[in-house]
Order: sequence, then structure tokens, then C-alpha cells
Amino acid sequence: MNRDWQESSEFVKTGIELIAGSSNLSEYSCEYLMKFLIEFLVSNEMKLEAVSILKNRRKKIDLSPRNFKNPYSSFSSEDFQKENKLNSLTKMIFWCYASFEDFDNGISDFRENYRASRPEIGLYVLVSSLWSCREKDLVLKVINEAEKSGIKPRQSLLDLKGKIEKEGVLPKYI
Repeated sequence: MNRDWQESSEFVKTGIELIAGSSNLSEYSCEYLMKFLIEFLVSNEMKLEAVSILKNRRKKIDLSPRNFKNPYSSFSSEDFQKENKLNSLTKMIFWCYASFEDFDNGISDFRENYRASRPEIGLYVLVSSLWSCREKDLVLKVINEAEKSGIKPRQSLLDLKGKIEKEGVLPKYI
């Protein structure tokens, strides 16, 4: 990426198009490249512009509702690809918010838009992202809120919660 562009909105649009416009990138690759792009966004204004562009791209995804009680019913491979794109965009939006420590909006957007076949999967993805940001208190808060709402976290998240409560620090690994 050319740092001479770093103050222009064209830089933001081009960077996002290169990442989000590719149909060949995995969710992980999109996340990695978005984190790299964010390093070049030198102001919160540029990061908010990226959020706006990503949200507009996400709105354009025409995705039929998924029957999670019967996950194999009428959910085409095209719908599956659209869902992966929606989730990638949602994670990119989270990372933009996280880059200027607006975790409230990042978490809220993630919860409203990330699609998973079970709520526990979305919880794991969100907690993993917060863990990557080294946000110990938010990791605990999100897990506790999930439990109160009836979501049963997987064992690794329960272990993470216990370790934080016992030792007061985030472990190196989840």
C-alpha cells in the first residue's frame, strides 16, 4: 500500500475493495488483510469512513433467512458464500472499531450482524477477537452476558473465564 495516499478517502475505498471485493479470500485472510490496512488508516476519521464503506457493502448482501433448526434445508452454496462474506465484513467492522478502542460499537455491531448456526459459535468468534485485542475485562463481560442470556459457552471459553477470574490475566492461548 502506498503511504502517499494515506489522507485520501480513495485510499480507504481502494484498500477495502482489494480486500472485500475478492471472492477468493477466506474469512481469516480478510481479517488479516483488514488489520494490515487499518495500520495505514492514520486517523479515526479514516477508520470511521472504512466502517461506513464496509457497512454499505454488507447491506448489499441479499441473503435469505437460514433455518437454523434444520441447517441443511434450502441453504444453497451461494447463500453459504454470502453468509461468509457478511461475516467477514462484520469482523472487519469490528476490527475498525477496535482500532480506536470503540469496543461498545464493535461488539454491538458484531452481535447484530454476525451469523452462525449456533449462538455459541458467534460467542467464540467475538471472545477470540476480544482476546486478540487483550481486552480481559470485555472478555469476561461478554462471556458472563452470554451465560445470563442462556448461551452455553464451549469449554475453552469457560476455562478462559476461570483462568482470568483466578489469575487476573489473559492467558497466552485460548
